[in-house]
Amino acid sequence: MSAIAWSTLAGETVEKLINVYICRKFTGAIAVRPSQGDKGIDVRIDHQDGSITVFQIKKFAQTLSTSQKRQIKASWDALTQYVDEEKKVLRAWHLVMPLNPTNENKAWFDELTAEAECEVIWDGLAQVESWAAEMPEVADYYLHDGKNRALKYIEKMASILHTPSPEDTDAITRSLRDICDLLDQIDPNYSYSIHVFSKHDKTDLDLRNLCQKTNAVMSQEEFLPDGTRIRIDLLPKYSMATTVEPIEFNVTILAETATEKDQVKRFFEVGSPLEKVPAQIKGLNKAIPLMEVNPNQTGVLYSFPIVPEKSSLEIHLSTGASGIALQETLFTRGKSGARWEGCDSSGIFNTVIEAHVDGKWTFSIRFLPEEEPRPSNHEAQKLFEFLNSWATLNEASLMMDGRHTAIIPFDTYSIDRTFINCGYELTNALEIIDSASFEDVLFPKMSALSNRDVGNIKLNAELIENGTQELVFNELGFEYAQEICPIEAPCVLVVVQELRTKVDTEIYRCGYVEGVIPVGKVVKKETGKTALLSTEDYGNTYIRRLVVVAPADLDQVNQIFARKIGDPDEWLCFKNDYLERTPIEADVVKP
Repeated sequence: MSAIAWSTLAGETVEKLINVYICRKFTGAIAVRPSQGDKGIDVRIDHQDGSITVFQIKKFAQTLSTSQKRQIKASWDALTQYVDEEKKVLRAWHLVMPLNPTNENKAWFDELTAEAECEVIWDGLAQVESWAAEMPEVADYYLHDGKNRALKYIEKMASILHTPSPEDTDAITRSLRDICDLLDQIDPNYSYSIHVFSKHDKTDLDLRNLCQKTNAVMSQEEFLPDGTRIRIDLLPKYSMATTVEPIEFNVTILAETATEKDQVKRFFEVGSPLEKVPAQIKGLNKAIPLMEVNPNQTGVLYSFPIVPEKSSLEIHLSTGASGIALQETLFTRGKSGARWEGCDSSGIFNTVIEAHVDGKWTFSIRFLPEEEPRPSNHEAQKLFEFLNSWATLNEASLMMDGRHTAIIPFDTYSIDRTFINCGYELTNALEIIDSASFEDVLFPKMSALSNRDVGNIKLNAELIENGTQELVFNELGFEYAQEICPIEAPCVLVVVQELRTKVDTEIYRCGYVEGVIPVGKVVKKETGKTALLSTEDYGNTYIRRLVVVAPADLDQVNQIFARKIGDPDEWLCFKNDYLERTPIEADVVKP
């Protein structure tokens, strides 16, 4: 392919080409919509450590003029001001344009960025041409006839789909795959994927689920004469494809019910997602075959971001005694405001903030305690500590970017205090279980736990915390095959078992526990079970105590040992001596 004459191209075209190069080349690159408030950022990469890399694209392809230098300086100054105000860490700044620096340009650039605490790079003509050689289809698509060739192949695909012969199913499939391969070579932004389903496969097409799972931005299904189903997906080749090269179409929204009309109203006001609103598509600038043949499709409209916009807001709720950070999950804008969705680190506490240009705003809450995957108990405990504090003090401060924004009264929201109390007690008990467990404890679905389950969790937590525990019993039963039970009352039974805590479907191992049980009476029941009974003389409490079992003694685990006692005084003496021992402490090392 011939070299690109950059100096002859319109500025918008230069910036479009370079934008595509960068977004395809760098994973995680985010193209920023052009605006006067873009902070000197055309493309950014947000790194996991919180730092950012910024690309500033300029169309300049000939020796820099004084005016052009002023534009570059204005972009650099806007970026440094943004970094300072938002307390961001700038990892690298790339000035990108199809122009290599002269010695004078290099000296000027070095002076401009002399105080920079990041890496600064002038990506000039050599770098841009290197990207162009690596991705020749980009220039072919935008500067030559690549786009027209792609549209002709789409028309051919439509013709094949809608005029098939009954006996040509295999041939149709092969032809469609060949066209998809050709489109993949031509289109720098999207690829086409063909999926063939047997006529016996009756799976319904769930568009939202499909798009979120496959990353498709459009999808179409067609049936061949023999019942074979073919699905064509339009897939972005990089995360910002729909921003750099958006798919534009006209829609007539056919909302009828009050709910549908409210959805549409809030969609335009703050960008709130649409959920199954009746609509008609009028036409597209880039299409899969269906739209070429049937330009006025009626159906239902969903909206959800393929590449979510980020607000960079840091939002906290605090009572002074406790607080939670809210992580952004979705940010949208509309004509008169914006909508921010977020959740705490456990994913249980979800919030929506809607703010309008007239100053009005709303704050709503939704709890999702049953969602998968399960959060760690530690994350859930932080939430319930905050909720308990909020319920007690009846107000919390909403903080945005470290600044107090509003007071949120607890009583404004219909939050079940029983739910908070149960969660608070449960997470505290599970945190103790976690300290002794060999595995990290996950917070369970609360609805899956019975009162007995919760009671056992709390008992085990109490034992782990105190080391020793006294519990009430009236009767213990076990199967014994022989006619005569070898246990003679009164006696003390001693048994060592693994301490296991069942939480929903998970079982957490927490070391070993020794049980010491005073048996006042032994009775053989009609069922064949032997009952070990408490009596008034020896009391109805038994002792549980944490112990460390040496590897050589593991064969004694789950073995019952009986010690004969002469009278209640001997038992009390044994019990007092046992209880006075210092509880063991064992370090737990999680794998």
